[in-house]
Amino acid sequence: MPGREFQRFFIGWSAAILLSACSHTPKGIIPEKKMCDVLIDMQMAETIINDDPYTYGSFCQKNALFQSVFKKHNLTQAEYDSSLIWYGKNIDIYMRVHDMAMAEVDKRINALGEVKPEAFDIPRADSVDLWIDKRCYIFFPKAVANTIVFDLKPAEAYPAGCRFVWEMQVWGLTPGKHVMELNLRADVSDSILVVKDSIVGNGFHQYTLQGTPYDPVQRVYGYIRLKKSPAVPYPKIYIDRIRLMRYRVGE
Repeated sequence: MPGREFQRFFIGWSAAILLSACSHTPKGIIPEKKMCDVLIDMQMAETIINDDPYTYGSFCQKNALFQSVFKKHNLTQAEYDSSLIWYGKNIDIYMRVHDMAMAEVDKRINALGEVKPEAFDIPRADSVDLWIDKRCYIFFPKAVANTIVFDLKPAEAYPAGCRFVWEMQVWGLTPGKHVMELNLRADVSDSILVVKDSIVGNGFHQYTLQGTPYDPVQRVYGYIRLKKSPAVPYPKIYIDRIRLMRYRVGE
């Protein structure tokens, strides 16, 4: 209906004017309107990655796509990370910008219309994001335990040979002072597969746990925690864009 279309246009136009005219960001921080545009492109990049895991199966390939977004907007990774830290401390502003960006992403996807499965000559990748919890966490200095614990036990075991990929964006760490510990495990038959790492820098992180060719995976579990050091205080540290992807054999 024309009235509804005009209403949507008016709301979107008004919000865009509000973002451009009333930016509250300090010098050196990406302004709200530009941050909205960056978040739109970052989300579209993630959609591309999810849609084509064959091409974007490695950290280098994914990172190159994200770096192309920064180049488009004339930004560096450091500028983006420092801006995210500021927005994380001003979460009401971030959520307003984020909601605007996601609304625009949905609008673009809907504009493509429905794509029927028969249109694809190549079968779609059999992959799924197992993560159903929050995508963003904040570790606070005075928190009792800055830890994310997960335990995924399906009703039926995951097929043999599955590959599990943990992904996340970290920002707020001070290199050389703060250490985040990741522990990813999977139960297969009578053994346990383990991937462990100490994260000391900000940015995008990816870890792969490869199942065995013949043993189904009964359970995937683990934790991420910030290792405390009484002598080293720290500000808020953020984990965002969490995914735990499961890829089947041959992907």
